[in-house]
Amino acid sequence: MKLNYSRRNKSALHEPLLKSQPVDVWRRRLAKIVFRPIGFAFYILHFTFYLLFFPSCGDSAKKSEKYPGFFQTEEGVHYRIHSVGESGKKPGENDWLELQMINTVADSTIYDSELDNARGTLLMPFSGNKYFHVLSEGDSATFILPAGGIFAYDFDSSAQLMRMNVKLVRILTAADAEKISTAVSPDPELDEQKMMAVFLRKHGLKLEPDGNGLYFKSLKEGTGTAPQPGEPVSVRYSGQFLNGQVFDRSKNALEFNWGAEKQVLRGLEIAIARMKSGGEAMILLPSQLAFGKEGSGDGRVKPYTPVVYYIEIIENKP
Repeated sequence: MKLNYSRRNKSALHEPLLKSQPVDVWRRRLAKIVFRPIGFAFYILHFTFYLLFFPSCGDSAKKSEKYPGFFQTEEGVHYRIHSVGESGKKPGENDWLELQMINTVADSTIYDSELDNARGTLLMPFSGNKYFHVLSEGDSATFILPAGGIFAYDFDSSAQLMRMNVKLVRILTAADAEKISTAVSPDPELDEQKMMAVFLRKHGLKLEPDGNGLYFKSLKEGTGTAPQPGEPVSVRYSGQFLNGQVFDRSKNALEFNWGAEKQVLRGLEIAIARMKSGGEAMILLPSQLAFGKEGSGDGRVKPYTPVVYYIEIIENKP
Protein backbone atom coordinates (compact mmCIF):
# COMPACT_ATOMS: atom_id res chain seq x y z
CA MET A 1 0.00 0.00 0.00
CA LYS A 2 1.18 3.51 -0.76
CA LEU A 3 0.74 6.40 1.55
CA ASN A 4 -0.98 9.52 0.26
CA TYR A 5 1.06 12.65 0.74
CA SER A 6 0.29 16.32 0.24
CA ARG A 7 2.39 18.75 -1.76
CA ARG A 8 4.95 20.24 0.58
CA ASN A 9 8.29 21.83 -0.12
CA LYS A 10 11.43 20.23 1.24
CA SER A 11 12.01 22.71 4.06
CA ALA A 12 8.43 22.56 5.30
CA LEU A 13 8.24 18.79 5.51
CA HIS A 14 11.14 18.70 7.98
CA GLU A 15 9.36 20.88 10.54
CA PRO A 16 7.08 18.39 12.30
CA LEU A 17 9.78 15.79 12.79
CA LEU A 18 12.58 18.00 14.04
CA LYS A 19 12.01 18.46 17.73
CA SER A 20 14.26 21.50 17.96
CA GLN A 21 12.30 23.50 15.36
CA PRO A 22 8.70 24.81 15.42
CA VAL A 23 6.31 22.02 14.57
CA ASP A 24 4.53 23.14 11.99
CA VAL A 25 -3.90 8.44 8.41
CA TRP A 26 -5.54 6.82 9.57
CA ARG A 27 -4.62 6.45 6.00
CA ARG A 28 -7.93 6.86 4.26
CA ARG A 29 -8.15 3.51 2.54
CA LEU A 30 -11.79 4.00 1.60
CA ALA A 31 -11.87 7.74 1.17
CA LYS A 32 -11.21 9.89 -1.85
CA ILE A 33 -11.21 12.90 0.42
CA VAL A 34 -7.90 14.52 1.28
CA PHE A 35 -7.52 17.15 3.99
CA ARG A 36 -4.83 19.61 3.05
CA PRO A 37 -2.55 20.86 5.84
CA ILE A 38 -4.84 23.84 6.41
CA GLY A 39 -7.94 22.01 5.28
CA PHE A 40 -9.52 21.30 8.64
CA ALA A 41 -9.50 24.90 9.83
CA PHE A 42 -10.83 25.93 6.43
CA TYR A 43 -13.48 23.23 6.70
CA ILE A 44 -14.70 24.30 10.14
CA LEU A 45 -14.78 27.97 9.13
CA HIS A 46 -16.72 27.33 5.94
CA PHE A 47 -18.87 24.65 7.52
CA THR A 48 -19.99 27.14 10.19
CA PHE A 49 -20.55 29.79 7.51
CA TYR A 50 -22.59 27.29 5.53
CA LEU A 51 -24.79 26.45 8.50
CA LEU A 52 -25.29 30.07 9.43
CA PHE A 53 -26.33 31.21 5.98
CA PHE A 54 -27.95 28.12 4.51
CA PRO A 55 -31.61 28.84 3.69
CA SER A 56 -34.16 28.09 6.37
CA CYS A 57 -35.54 24.59 6.65
CA GLY A 58 -38.74 26.20 7.78
CA ASP A 59 -41.80 24.15 8.62
CA SER A 60 -42.86 23.36 5.06
CA ALA A 61 -41.03 20.05 4.69
CA LYS A 62 -42.45 17.22 2.64
CA LYS A 63 -41.47 13.60 2.19
CA SER A 64 -38.36 13.21 0.08
CA GLU A 65 -38.83 11.37 -3.20
CA LYS A 66 -35.08 10.91 -3.59
CA TYR A 67 -34.22 9.56 -0.13
CA PRO A 68 -36.83 7.25 1.42
CA GLY A 69 -37.44 8.00 5.08
CA PHE A 70 -36.20 11.59 4.74
CA PHE A 71 -38.04 14.88 4.54
CA GLN A 72 -37.22 17.63 2.08
CA THR A 73 -37.62 21.37 2.60
CA GLU A 74 -38.56 23.82 -0.13
CA GLU A 75 -34.87 24.70 -0.42
CA GLY A 76 -33.94 21.08 -1.13
CA VAL A 77 -32.49 20.13 2.26
CA HIS A 78 -33.02 16.48 3.11
CA TYR A 79 -33.21 15.46 6.76
CA ARG A 80 -34.43 12.63 8.92
CA ILE A 81 -35.26 12.77 12.63
CA HIS A 82 -34.12 9.60 14.40
CA SER A 83 -35.15 10.35 17.98
CA VAL A 84 -36.98 13.12 19.78
CA GLY A 85 -35.83 14.68 23.04
CA GLU A 86 -38.12 14.99 26.03
CA SER A 87 -37.87 18.72 26.69
CA GLY A 88 -39.08 20.01 23.33
CA LYS A 89 -36.93 23.11 23.93
CA LYS A 90 -35.97 25.06 20.81
CA PRO A 91 -32.81 27.19 20.48
CA GLY A 92 -33.16 30.95 20.64
CA GLU A 93 -31.43 33.70 18.70
CA ASN A 94 -28.53 34.12 21.15
CA ASP A 95 -28.19 30.51 22.26
CA TRP A 96 -25.33 28.12 21.64
CA LEU A 97 -25.67 24.47 20.70
CA GLU A 98 -23.72 21.58 22.15
CA LEU A 99 -23.70 18.89 19.48
CA GLN A 100 -22.50 15.37 18.95
CA MET A 101 -21.62 15.22 15.27
CA ILE A 102 -20.26 12.73 12.77
CA ASN A 103 -19.88 13.86 9.16
CA THR A 104 -19.25 11.34 6.40
CA VAL A 105 -18.58 11.51 2.68
CA ALA A 106 -18.30 8.43 0.46
CA ASP A 107 -18.53 6.15 3.54
CA SER A 108 -15.52 7.82 5.13
CA THR A 109 -15.72 9.83 8.34
CA ILE A 110 -14.30 13.32 7.87
CA TYR A 111 -15.24 14.69 11.29
CA ASP A 112 -16.15 13.02 14.58
CA SER A 113 -16.72 15.24 17.61
CA GLU A 114 -16.01 12.31 19.94
CA LEU A 115 -12.43 12.31 18.66
CA ASP A 116 -12.09 16.08 18.67
CA ASN A 117 -11.80 16.52 22.44
CA ALA A 118 -12.29 14.64 25.69
CA ARG A 119 -15.74 16.19 26.05
CA GLY A 120 -16.79 14.60 22.78
CA THR A 121 -18.99 17.47 21.63
CA LEU A 122 -18.90 20.48 19.31
CA LEU A 123 -20.01 23.93 20.44
CA MET A 124 -21.65 26.13 17.81
CA PRO A 125 -23.61 29.41 17.93
CA PHE A 126 -27.21 29.15 16.79
CA SER A 127 -27.27 32.83 15.77
CA GLY A 128 -30.67 32.62 14.12
CA ASN A 129 -29.47 29.67 12.09
CA LYS A 130 -32.54 28.06 10.60
CA TYR A 131 -30.61 25.00 9.51
CA PHE A 132 -31.05 23.38 12.93
CA HIS A 133 -34.48 24.92 13.34
CA VAL A 134 -36.01 21.47 12.88
CA LEU A 135 -34.25 20.21 16.03
CA SER A 136 -35.23 20.45 19.67
CA GLU A 137 -32.96 19.74 22.61
CA GLY A 138 -32.21 16.01 22.74
CA ASP A 139 -33.19 15.33 19.11
CA SER A 140 -30.93 13.36 16.80
CA ALA A 141 -31.06 13.55 13.02
CA THR A 142 -29.23 13.02 9.75
CA PHE A 143 -28.92 15.77 7.15
CA ILE A 144 -27.82 15.22 3.56
CA LEU A 145 -25.79 18.11 2.17
CA PRO A 146 -24.00 18.76 -1.11
CA ALA A 147 -20.28 18.19 -0.66
CA GLY A 148 -19.40 20.49 -3.55
CA GLY A 149 -19.73 24.23 -3.73
CA ILE A 150 -18.54 25.76 -0.49
CA PHE A 151 -16.92 22.45 0.46
CA ALA A 152 -15.09 22.03 -2.85
CA TYR A 153 -11.75 23.15 -1.40
CA ASP A 154 -11.66 20.22 1.01
CA PHE A 155 -13.26 17.43 -0.94
CA ASP A 156 -12.56 15.43 -4.04
CA SER A 157 -14.88 16.66 -6.77
CA SER A 158 -16.22 13.13 -7.25
CA ALA A 159 -17.70 13.18 -3.75
CA GLN A 160 -21.17 14.62 -4.17
CA LEU A 161 -22.90 14.29 -0.80
CA MET A 162 -22.11 14.66 2.87
CA ARG A 163 -24.17 13.06 5.61
CA MET A 164 -24.22 15.04 8.82
CA ASN A 165 -25.30 12.87 11.75
CA VAL A 166 -26.02 15.11 14.70
CA LYS A 167 -27.54 15.09 18.17
CA LEU A 168 -28.47 18.33 19.88
CA VAL A 169 -27.20 17.50 23.35
CA ARG A 170 -27.87 20.80 25.07
CA ILE A 171 -28.96 24.34 24.40
CA LEU A 172 -26.60 26.72 26.20
CA THR A 173 -26.28 30.39 26.93
CA ALA A 174 -23.26 32.13 25.43
CA ALA A 175 -21.77 32.44 28.91
CA ASP A 176 -22.13 28.72 29.62
CA ALA A 177 -20.63 27.83 26.25
CA GLU A 178 -17.65 30.07 27.00
CA LYS A 179 -17.10 28.39 30.36
CA ILE A 180 -17.19 24.94 28.79
CA SER A 181 -14.86 25.81 25.93
CA THR A 182 -12.25 27.46 28.17
CA ALA A 183 -12.41 24.99 31.06
CA VAL A 184 -9.05 23.48 32.02
CA SER A 185 -9.07 19.74 32.59
CA PRO A 186 -7.88 18.63 36.04
CA ASP A 187 -6.21 15.58 34.46
CA PRO A 188 -5.30 16.15 30.80
CA GLU A 189 -3.26 12.94 30.61
CA LEU A 190 -6.32 10.93 31.66
CA ASP A 191 -8.31 12.75 28.97
CA GLU A 192 -5.70 11.63 26.45
CA GLN A 193 -6.08 8.01 27.49
CA LYS A 194 -9.85 8.23 27.09
CA MET A 195 -9.56 9.75 23.62
CA MET A 196 -7.06 7.11 22.49
CA ALA A 197 -9.36 4.37 23.79
CA VAL A 198 -12.22 5.83 21.74
CA PHE A 199 -9.97 6.01 18.67
CA LEU A 200 -8.97 2.36 19.00
CA ARG A 201 -12.57 1.26 19.55
CA LYS A 202 -13.95 3.21 16.61
CA HIS A 203 -11.30 1.84 14.27
CA GLY A 204 -11.64 -1.73 15.51
CA LEU A 205 -8.04 -1.90 16.70
CA LYS A 206 -7.14 -4.30 19.48
CA LEU A 207 -3.72 -2.97 20.37
CA GLU A 208 -1.86 -2.79 23.64
CA PRO A 209 0.62 -0.02 24.45
CA ASP A 210 4.28 -0.85 24.85
CA GLY A 211 6.23 0.14 27.94
CA ASN A 212 6.48 3.71 26.68
CA GLY A 213 2.75 4.07 26.03
CA LEU A 214 3.07 3.77 22.23
CA TYR A 215 0.55 1.82 20.14
CA PHE A 216 2.13 0.19 17.09
CA LYS A 217 0.43 -1.53 14.15
CA SER A 218 2.49 -2.89 11.28
CA LEU A 219 0.84 -2.26 7.91
CA LYS A 220 3.58 -3.81 5.80
CA GLU A 221 6.58 -5.83 6.91
CA GLY A 222 9.89 -4.51 5.66
CA THR A 223 12.24 -6.81 3.80
CA GLY A 224 15.37 -4.69 4.11
CA THR A 225 17.66 -3.94 7.01
CA ALA A 226 16.87 -2.33 10.34
CA PRO A 227 18.21 1.17 11.05
CA GLN A 228 21.71 1.26 12.47
CA PRO A 229 23.18 4.04 14.63
CA GLY A 230 24.83 6.74 12.57
CA GLU A 231 23.41 5.55 9.25
CA PRO A 232 21.12 7.71 7.08
CA VAL A 233 17.45 6.72 7.13
CA SER A 234 14.83 7.93 4.63
CA VAL A 235 11.17 8.00 5.65
CA ARG A 236 7.81 9.28 4.48
CA TYR A 237 5.23 10.19 7.07
CA SER A 238 1.71 11.42 7.61
CA GLY A 239 0.68 12.99 10.93
CA GLN A 240 -2.90 13.57 12.01
CA PHE A 241 -5.10 14.23 14.98
CA LEU A 242 -7.48 11.56 16.21
CA ASN A 243 -10.44 13.31 14.58
CA GLY A 244 -8.98 12.83 11.12
CA GLN A 245 -7.33 16.22 10.62
CA VAL A 246 -3.98 15.84 8.89
CA PHE A 247 -1.63 18.43 10.37
CA ASP A 248 1.39 17.52 8.28
CA ARG A 249 2.57 14.97 5.74
CA SER A 250 5.49 14.54 3.39
CA LYS A 251 5.68 14.05 -0.33
CA ASN A 252 9.40 13.53 -0.68
CA ALA A 253 11.40 11.32 1.64
CA LEU A 254 12.91 12.90 4.75
CA GLU A 255 16.48 11.78 5.37
CA PHE A 256 18.23 11.97 8.73
CA ASN A 257 21.00 10.17 10.58
CA TRP A 258 19.58 7.43 12.75
CA GLY A 259 20.36 7.70 16.44
CA ALA A 260 21.34 11.36 16.50
CA GLU A 261 19.74 13.14 19.43
CA LYS A 262 16.53 15.17 19.03
CA GLN A 263 16.14 14.69 15.28
CA VAL A 264 12.67 13.21 15.47
CA LEU A 265 9.85 12.93 17.95
CA ARG A 266 10.52 10.37 20.64
CA GLY A 267 7.55 8.26 19.56
CA LEU A 268 8.75 8.13 15.96
CA GLU A 269 12.20 7.14 17.13
CA ILE A 270 10.78 4.22 19.12
CA ALA A 271 8.59 3.09 16.22
CA ILE A 272 11.28 3.31 13.54
CA ALA A 273 13.58 1.19 15.71
CA ARG A 274 11.04 -1.64 15.31
CA MET A 275 10.93 -1.41 11.53
CA LYS A 276 12.99 -2.43 8.52
CA SER A 277 13.52 -0.82 5.14
CA GLY A 278 10.32 -1.07 3.07
CA GLY A 279 8.12 -1.35 6.14
CA GLU A 280 5.02 0.70 6.87
CA ALA A 281 3.29 1.24 10.19
CA MET A 282 0.61 3.19 12.01
CA ILE A 283 1.49 4.51 15.45
CA LEU A 284 -0.70 6.14 18.07
CA LEU A 285 1.27 8.45 20.35
CA PRO A 286 0.34 10.04 23.67
CA SER A 287 1.55 13.61 23.97
CA GLN A 288 4.52 12.60 26.13
CA LEU A 289 5.96 10.86 23.05
CA ALA A 290 4.91 13.60 20.65
CA PHE A 291 4.56 17.34 21.34
CA GLY A 292 4.15 17.15 25.10
CA LYS A 293 2.57 19.54 27.55
CA GLU A 294 3.73 22.58 25.57
CA GLY A 295 2.34 21.58 22.17
CA SER A 296 3.99 22.48 18.88
CA GLY A 297 5.99 25.66 18.43
CA ASP A 298 3.54 27.08 15.89
CA GLY A 299 0.46 26.26 17.98
CA ARG A 300 -0.95 23.83 15.45
CA VAL A 301 -0.71 20.93 17.89
CA LYS A 302 -2.10 21.92 21.27
CA PRO A 303 -0.69 20.78 24.62
CA TYR A 304 -1.55 17.26 25.76
CA THR A 305 -2.66 16.18 22.29
CA PRO A 306 -2.40 12.52 21.23
CA VAL A 307 -1.55 12.07 17.56
CA VAL A 308 -1.42 9.36 14.89
CA TYR A 309 1.45 8.88 12.46
CA TYR A 310 1.77 6.74 9.38
CA ILE A 311 5.39 6.09 8.56
CA GLU A 312 7.18 4.29 5.77
CA ILE A 313 10.90 3.55 5.73
CA ILE A 314 12.07 4.07 2.16
CA GLU A 315 15.64 2.95 2.49
CA ASN A 316 18.63 2.70 4.76
CA LYS A 317 21.97 3.76 3.33
CA PRO A 318 24.91 2.05 5.03
